[in-house]
Amino acid sequence: MGRGVTIALAASLAANVFFGGFVAGRLTTGDTIERDFGGPGAPRRAGGGPPSRALGQALSLSDNARAAVREAIRPDMGEIRRDRRRSLELRRAVRDALSAEPFDREEARAALQEMMEFHSSREERRTDLLLTVFESLPPDERKEIVAAFSDRQTRRRGRRFRRDEERATKPPH
Repeated sequence: MGRGVTIALAASLAANVFFGGFVAGRLTTGDTIERDFGGPGAPRRAGGGPPSRALGQALSLSDNARAAVREAIRPDMGEIRRDRRRSLELRRAVRDALSAEPFDREEARAALQEMMEFHSSREERRTDLLLTVFESLPPDERKEIVAAFSDRQTRRRGRRFRRDEERATKPPH
């Protein structure tokens, strides 16, 4: 084999290992699996991450809301810890399925599906909790939080989103 062919094969192998590691890493890092692969109820979002994360961050701007979140979470701390451990187990199962030799597509699909379903149900519970907290706040505080939530979403979407929004609100010529 010539030297050029050997170099080309080594470069190809390095690129494939890099790409495989990149894909495996993205697949096994929590909620990104839902966003990247359109898991149940998880459309791709410009801001990244589930909407409850942005709502939670907006709620954290208010002292009342932070206290209400702490009170709402307190009874569920055991379940939250179990969920965290379960999430790690599912990620491990996905990693194992993706790196198994020989590769079993159905086993990998089942592991990914189980992880997506788990994260989807966890997202639903998180959303319900945040809505319960939001509902308990006075109207003026809710308005402030909605403004913070909207500002955050608009900033994250950036200039292109604002430009598209401006075009949509301009009357036709």
